[in-house]
Amino acid sequence: MNGRTMQVMIGLWLLLACAAAAMGGELQVGTGRRVITPDPLLPVSGGLGPTAPVREKRGELTARAIVLASGDTKVAVVSLDLLGFPAVLGDRVRKQVPRIPAANILIGSTHTHSAPDCYAFPDGKGGHTGDLAYMDFVCRRAAEAVNEALDHLRPARLKVATGEARGRIAYNYYAPDLYDRRLSIIQAVGANGKIAATLVNYAIHPEVLGSGVGIVSPDLVGPLCDRIEERAGGMALFMNGAQGA
Repeated sequence: MNGRTMQVMIGLWLLLACAAAAMGGELQVGTGRRVITPDPLLPVSGGLGPTAPVREKRGELTARAIVLASGDTKVAVVSLDLLGFPAVLGDRVRKQVPRIPAANILIGSTHTHSAPDCYAFPDGKGGHTGDLAYMDFVCRRAAEAVNEALDHLRPARLKVATGEARGRIAYNYYAPDLYDRRLSIIQAVGANGKIAATLVNYAIHPEVLGSGVGIVSPDLVGPLCDRIEERAGGMALFMNGAQGA
């Protein structure tokens, strides 16, 4: 998932909202969430190379899903607290969600550097650093989150905003001016006026902790979502953008 793909999905959501309004139809939104923290804990990966052993967790790794529906058309966005999630695993998730066309399910990772390897990076010894059972577990849990969202669709309207995040909230160490400064928000408001979901799209490397401190964590994304849910209500999810290096 890249910044361009996310912008296309945002556009699709807005088209659905406009079409529902123009045709007098009803826009519906549902959310779902599952914990994907491994039990027992697994080593974490900060990228290509050896994994690092862990001794504790801080916060839970989660799979978060939001589904938008208008008539027979449904689209879903899924956020996973992982370093990355290969297309082959994304396809496994989509096969377990038959009520939404596969092309309408966008799956992205938050890119936390404090989660197990789902890429199966080579270990230099003829094997890899991934745990295949854990990957299957994540696929199942992600599909459950989407299916839960489908089962809890409710009337809603969308609020959208895009601006520039100022200051060195994120930056490209190798090329300080080369990264996407846009911060976009999509918020679903229920018929009762309460916030159902808030989606944040921004380009950043969640590595406040990093992979070398022995901790499994969603990193900064966890407190970000917790704070949004505390102040706004509903479910929050983070979709990363064009990060740079």
